Amino acid sequence: MDYLSLPWRSLTLLSKQGFYHKLVSHLISSLLLDGLSIKPEDYAKFMVFNNIIYVHKALWINFTTYNNWCDQDTINPHTHSDIMMLSNSNSGHPYCYAHVLGIYHASVQLNSSRSRNRELHQAEFLWVHWYDIDKKARARFKAKHQFQLKFQTGLHTFSFVNPANVLHTVHLIPNFSQGTTTHFLGPSIAHCPSEKDDNYWYYVNM
Repeated sequence: MDYLSLPWRSLTLLSKQGFYHKLVSHLISSLLLDGLSIKPEDYAKFMVFNNIIYVHKALWINFTTYNNWCDQDTINPHTHSDIMMLSNSNSGHPYCYAHVLGIYHASVQLNSSRSRNRELHQAEFLWVHWYDIDKKARARFKAKHQFQLKFQTGLHTFSFVNPANVLHTVHLIPNFSQGTTTHFLGPSIAHCPSEKDDNYWYYVNM
């Protein structure tokens, strides 16, 4: 599959906004030396081998359970697609959550002195749709209420993440009392074929 003609042409304007730029920027960032930011000249020195990105149906994540046992989660964009990672923001919540839309890998190269390795490098990445946390709702065990999430909207709605940063999958429960909406996406291949709208809020199962 040529990465310049990925089948995301059918996405809505919201879904495909900045897709190619975000893809290349994510891959370049994974190759840069620590502490360096992307410069315009890095794009000219970046290459995807044979212009091919490989698509995968599933991803297996190893993790440690609460009682120190090793376990494994399966991420599948069509069945088990919600994940959690450590938050790197000052949101006050230790985790961030995302919905996996695609699982990929590619052989990439950054032929620059700013690269940590000029040789071909296999990069694995997930295309995700981010969730926002309801900061106003009372949650945690003391409140006897789960955290609530809803899909993000705006410029940073979709991006790419490194699978190595995924802690494990997360079970989200639709808050049926709040109804559904088409405000977040509208018609889009980010939906399963049977879906035309989204639940407004989801509970994080604890």
